[in-house]
Amino acid sequence: MAALTYAENGFCHVLFDIMEGMPETVSPTCARCGIPISPSPGRGGRPRQFCDTPECKRARHAESERTRRHRPPPPVVTVTFGANDHLIADAARLYLADGAVVADVTYGQGRFWKKTDTSRYRFLASDLEPSAPGILAADFRSLPYESGSVDAVVFDPPYIHSPGAGMYAARYNGGATTTANSHAGIMAVYLSGMTEAARVLRDGGRLWVKCKDTIASERQCWSHIDIHEMAKALGMYARDLFLLVPAAPSTVAAGGRWPRQLHARKVHSYLWIFETGGYRRRG
Repeated sequence: MAALTYAENGFCHVLFDIMEGMPETVSPTCARCGIPISPSPGRGGRPRQFCDTPECKRARHAESERTRRHRPPPPVVTVTFGANDHLIADAARLYLADGAVVADVTYGQGRFWKKTDTSRYRFLASDLEPSAPGILAADFRSLPYESGSVDAVVFDPPYIHSPGAGMYAARYNGGATTTANSHAGIMAVYLSGMTEAARVLRDGGRLWVKCKDTIASERQCWSHIDIHEMAKALGMYARDLFLLVPAAPSTVAAGGRWPRQLHARKVHSYLWIFETGGYRRRG
């Protein structure tokens, strides 16, 4: 019994010596006012830094905003789910610098730029038949800009063919540009517009081309491949290719006038980013 008591007492002495050497536990205090706060974790499992008084809550919110502003944005990816304005905002974040001369030569009503601050650029908006005030009337096949004067050209001509007097003859200036009759006619318009864009772009400037693959007479028309070959023939380098997928299936994908389906419906479209002089610089 004495040996057991000695062992117990010895263990207590050792435990006391260990505890005596440990640092004293300090209660956390508010980073603003200094009063003690509960050591329990706050939101997200992180230790609390501020107490619950209104002033300290505002300080906590300000600290969160500072952290959020300094957090790097997520990287731009090749696939955008949404509308054209989401796609253009993503591409602009990656490929447009402040002060750049940007010419949208198929401006329409400006839907592309709803989520982009165009005041950051020297923005030149034009269309064949402007539908918004202050937009320059100009044919993208004959632009009123000097050669080598533009940093980026945004080009989105009508790209859906409609044989005969289809709806696209009256919409998107289809009748005045593609005559809305064939895929070959649409590709010819792309080529003339891209050639003129190459003229006004500076060396190293970029051409943004919106397009979509189609089907004509039960045959696939790979427009994005044809456009790539045109750009390559013009001496441009294909710097990037974005894919736009709508947030909801289009009405074209939901129905159709044909009784039997022969190909998968195309709900996605593309945005090419071509760079002038790219092949020359890359050998």
